[in-house]
Amino acid sequence: MLFRYSLLVAAVIALTDAQSDGGNRFTDREQVRAEMILHGHGFEDGEKNVAVGGGGGTTTSPAPSASFAPSATPGATTAPPTTGQTTNPPTAGGGEAPTSPTAPVAAPTGTLTLESFLLTITDDGSLTEALTPQNLAYTALQTSNPELNDPNDAAQQLEIEQRYSLNTLYFATGGPTWVDGTGWITNAPLCDGSWASVACTDEVVTSVSLADNALVGMLPSEIRVLTGLTSFIVANNTGLSGGLEIDSESCDLLEINIAATNVSGPLPPSIGACTNLQSFIATGSQIGGELPAEIGQLTALTDFTSASTFFSGPIPAAIGGMVNLQNLDIGFNDLSDLTTEMGLLTSLTAMDLGFNLLNGRIPSELGLLTALTRIVLAGDNRRSSLRQNFTDPLELFKLTNLVEFDLSGNTLVEGALPPEFEQMTNLEIFDIHDCAFFSDNQDDPLPGITSLTNLRVLDISRQFQNPNAEQPIFPFFGSLPDLSPLSNLENLIMSDNVFVGNLPTVASPNLVELDLSANFFSGAVPDSLLESNPNLKRLVLSDQRRIVQGQVNEGLSGPFPAAIASHMFLEELDMGGNDLNTTLPTEWGAMTSLREIKMDFSFLTGPIPTEYGQMVQLEQLELAQCSLVGTIPTELGQLAALFDLQIDNNGLTGQIPTEIGLLTGLIELRLNANSFVGSVPTEFGLLTALVQLNVAYNEFNGTGIPTEIGLLPFLLEFFGEGCGFNGPIPTEFGNLVLLQELELGINQLTGNIPVEFGNIVGMIDLELYENQLVGQIPTQLGLMVELVDLELDFNLLTGPVPTELANLVKLDRLALQGNVGLTGVIPPAVCELNATSLQANCPICPETECCTNCTEVEAEARSASIPAGDTDKGSGFTFLPGTLSRRGLR
Repeated sequence: MLFRYSLLVAAVIALTDAQSDGGNRFTDREQVRAEMILHGHGFEDGEKNVAVGGGGGTTTSPAPSASFAPSATPGATTAPPTTGQTTNPPTAGGGEAPTSPTAPVAAPTGTLTLESFLLTITDDGSLTEALTPQNLAYTALQTSNPELNDPNDAAQQLEIEQRYSLNTLYFATGGPTWVDGTGWITNAPLCDGSWASVACTDEVVTSVSLADNALVGMLPSEIRVLTGLTSFIVANNTGLSGGLEIDSESCDLLEINIAATNVSGPLPPSIGACTNLQSFIATGSQIGGELPAEIGQLTALTDFTSASTFFSGPIPAAIGGMVNLQNLDIGFNDLSDLTTEMGLLTSLTAMDLGFNLLNGRIPSELGLLTALTRIVLAGDNRRSSLRQNFTDPLELFKLTNLVEFDLSGNTLVEGALPPEFEQMTNLEIFDIHDCAFFSDNQDDPLPGITSLTNLRVLDISRQFQNPNAEQPIFPFFGSLPDLSPLSNLENLIMSDNVFVGNLPTVASPNLVELDLSANFFSGAVPDSLLESNPNLKRLVLSDQRRIVQGQVNEGLSGPFPAAIASHMFLEELDMGGNDLNTTLPTEWGAMTSLREIKMDFSFLTGPIPTEYGQMVQLEQLELAQCSLVGTIPTELGQLAALFDLQIDNNGLTGQIPTEIGLLTGLIELRLNANSFVGSVPTEFGLLTALVQLNVAYNEFNGTGIPTEIGLLPFLLEFFGEGCGFNGPIPTEFGNLVLLQELELGINQLTGNIPVEFGNIVGMIDLELYENQLVGQIPTQLGLMVELVDLELDFNLLTGPVPTELANLVKLDRLALQGNVGLTGVIPPAVCELNATSLQANCPICPETECCTNCTEVEAEARSASIPAGDTDKGSGFTFLPGTLSRRGLR
């Protein structure tokens, strides 16, 4: 490719020079060869604005050359070769087309010449401007079809128009590099199948289908002259761009497909002229703007699919005119305001308006769309605000033909499931997560649910309470019935509600996902839950240990069901946040399909089994906030896929294995609040993907911080307080330019604060309190302009407080107390930062109200020991028995 590009550049320069020298520098053969290099390249610089039967646009072209044209005298218009010349156009592969024998050509019979006729199609000068797609198309036409020179003849005129239009499309969209350009720009018949992707009826081109053909460039406006075109398909050509133009006077199109292209701009009002249009597909294109009211004139349209585009504004009332519409898919746009006229679309079988900016009430008229089998009005809680009060009927529940019902992500849609719900027996997908539905009968929280035996996906998770309700209303609340009649379930998600009692009976051979987390279940997990669902991939039963409205639930209890170990397809197992009070089964080590084990906050005891080193697919191992003991198995160093290891807040002992340094994919490593001894392995410097490293509150007494930590280019957070670290802070930390939090308080660190910290301009939290740091506060700290929290208290710092700290305009907390060697007073500019907390020894606090608190305390470092049950200053959390939900602790 580089070689070809070099040839192209050389050819442009050489041809330009040759023309400026009168053409004497090239022999005829050399000039033709240079021109062919240019033509085969595709001419991406000579592309025009897109059009489907529309006007022209301005063309930007390379410097003119004599490509396929006779020599021009100064000031003359560059023209294509005259009739009889044998210069061959480039083929789809970039080479020369076969030379046809020169035959006598009849003279035009009327007043129109070929050039004057083509100028009625292309009137912006690009026809005669060298190397534009239009000029190359003209050249190819003259070269391949010299007999087509009389536009006064009706038969020739049609052939000329069609070939010129298609030739222009070829050159404007990189034809030489298409996947299949067979027959294009040759003299082969248009309508016998010789031209790839072109079809005709009675010698009139009716279909151009170039999907997945590597088109690159802009659609030219010249394709508008293909007035017989009924099908135009250019989908899945991501390099194709331009705008969409449609002839407002004549449009016979039945199908337009510009999906997965970069075609952009508005949908023109002239689309209304395409009254025979049956299918418009633009999903994944760049088309956008407001939907024109003229779409209501598309009475023959059955499919309007334009998801993930850029439409905005209200849905026009005129949409009700599309009376034959069967599929309406305009999700993932910025549309707003549903209109009642949508109730006129009685032929509609599928409607997807999900993830827009839909506002206001759901029109009751949608309940008239009895042919609907699929309706998606999903939102994302932040952008959409559809609302429906439970005191009003939700007519959508009367659409008994629905197979898919998705109202998810609309927290203002609230109410109890109506009686009609149990009549929706065709439902396969029912998704109302992140709404505000609730139970009005705790003995039957989901009335009629067991009658929906076709359900494959049931997601009723995260029902919100209306904060404006006169009385608190629970989400779905009560005891679940036996769900085994729902034997077709594939995904059952009921998290974040208040279902109580034992886990429900679920039995489906197709079930791959079961998420009952964050409810009020209790008791042991029965083996039957695993045995009756043999294909489970995701089992989430976490966070049953909760307090809701003052009621306490201890959660699920142990031991683990033995049937877990026999689930060879299980990928995610999450039972954290329960009162399991059991040990980790060694048998799980043989479950090589497991990717996630999450058992944090679950009162686990005993060691981490060495067999877990066999879980070659394991990506996340979260065992934090338990009562695990023993050492970290060195076998964990074999978990090459692991990116998240959290074993903090346990009773683990011994040294941290150097084998952890082999886990080069680790992003988060939390070892804090254990009783590890020795030192932090220097091999941690190999963990170059780390974003968070937490070793706080261990017992690395008398060891330094490894300088290798400074080799971690993506590190955002390093927590190392309360570890007994001594020695200096490594200057290599200055290389951690992405670091946002560095907490090294309550150690025995010595030496100066590194001036290299000034390199870390994005630092937010710097805590070096209770160490033995000496010297002056570096002025370079003033470069850390994002700093919010700076804690240097209880060290041995000396000298003045630098005025450069006044640059820290976001500073909210500054702690300097306990440094009796600081002199002078805090500069007024620092006082004017208006930090919420500014603490220092009284002698350096000016008489003004600068310090929020001053102290006379001597420079004695407080004890580094932490009383049992206390928490640290934000990095490691010691589990408190009264705290019942792990979600509030992260």
